[in-house]
Amino acid sequence: MMPEGDQYFSTAPGQRVYTVRNDVPLLGVPRLGTRVQYHLGKAGGVEAIAVGVPYDRYQQLLGVLISQFGRYSQVLEVGGITYYVWDLDQQICISVRVTKDPRYGIAEFGINHVTESACVRKVGAPANNRSRGP
Repeated sequence: MMPEGDQYFSTAPGQRVYTVRNDVPLLGVPRLGTRVQYHLGKAGGVEAIAVGVPYDRYQQLLGVLISQFGRYSQVLEVGGITYYVWDLDQQICISVRVTKDPRYGIAEFGINHVTESACVRKVGAPANNRSRGP
């Protein structure tokens, strides 16, 4: 049984996304008016979770994540999006994705179960993308 939410097809072949309104703070960071996205694979299981965060709170989220998990290992820039990616830990990859232009105001915390070689691709950035360290 799924909580009340909305289901959409995502751009990846055979995948769906299910979104649920959720205002619960994330590691103490307020999230009023945001949603959680559950990205479902071909078999119907959850492959990734994206937790929405108000754009004006993403720096606060980065600070909390750095204090909890250490500094991110990569900063990737893809078009108008910046990804902050932490090292893989027991096949779990965490990241923060934000739009460069605050007018779009998108900020998300991502959790992905992946292999090390797929970590960067799973957060949405192409594997051959330019990256720079923290």
